[in-house]
Parts: sequence; C-alpha cells; structure tokens
Amino acid sequence: MLDRILPVVLLVAVLAAAGLFIYFGNQGPQAPSEFPPVDKLPVLGTIPASWSVTDLDGKEVSARDLRGKVLFINRWATWCPPCMAEMPSIQGLYNSLIGSNVAFLIVTEEKADKVRQVVKSNGWSMPIYVAGEQFPPVLETDGIPATFIADGKGRVLYRKVGGKNWNTADAREFLTKIQ
Repeated sequence: MLDRILPVVLLVAVLAAAGLFIYFGNQGPQAPSEFPPVDKLPVLGTIPASWSVTDLDGKEVSARDLRGKVLFINRWATWCPPCMAEMPSIQGLYNSLIGSNVAFLIVTEEKADKVRQVVKSNGWSMPIYVAGEQFPPVLETDGIPATFIADGKGRVLYRKVGGKNWNTADAREFLTKIQ
C-alpha cells in the first residue's frame, strides 16, 4: 500500500513546490521601464516655434501651433524597412492617446503623392507630414527611423534612433507624464 501512496505524495509535494516557486518567483521587482524618469530628462535642444511641416492635404502646421502639447516626432521614409516595421506600433500608440495632450508629427522628406499612396494602402489615420524645410538642428539625425519627444515648450527631452515597438504601456505612461 505504501508503494502506491508514496508516488502520489511525492507528486503532490513536487507540484506544490513548483506552484510556490512560480508564485513567489513572480513577486520580485518589476522590470525597469525602458524610458528614463521624466524628472531626470536632459534638455537636448529646443524646436524653433517657426519650424513647420505640411500635412498630406497641404495644410501647414508650425511648432508654434503645437506649443503646450507634448510632441511625438518621428522621422521616417517609405523606402526604410525599419521605419515601415514600426509604423503599426506608432498607429496603435496614436489610437490609444487620441484626446490626450500628445500631438503626433510623423514626418518624411518624400513627395506627398507617394506618401499618400502608402498611407492609404496601410490604412493609417495618424497625422503624416512632409518636411517643407530643413529640420532644426535638434531634430537632425544620421539614421531613420528617429523619434523625438518634446515637452509643451518645444524642448526635446528624448531621442531614439532605430525601430521600436511604441505601442506599450511604458510609452503611454512616459508620454502622459511629460508636460
């Protein structure tokens, strides 16, 4: 009889130990945020109020028009695979922040006609712009995609060159904490 009970007792003990390990193992510290604390962000430079971009309908928007809003600025191109790969996550982030104090400026240097076709074929609704003039020095980069986040005064506080998944809770929390 003992030889029949002992394996069952051992199995129950092993399962209980595994359950405790899983439970207490998941109670450890949370993974650190991929973004620095908002109160520790250095000012990388300021976007001039006169800098402007043009939407795909030909309407010009200046940095002055967006003062008071947090800016999510992404430099991209239709021919750039990493740019195209991250665009669905930017669209998701944009969708999740509609009605917030975050303005999206998804900016390319390509011709509006070509960009309009790509936007339509992908079903994007986020605001896409064409750079009509040179980017200000604070938004210059040697690589794309490049994303810049500026506060309501136009001060760039964050810069990321390279593709990224932007549709995360960390990104939303980071953007909504900036003023």
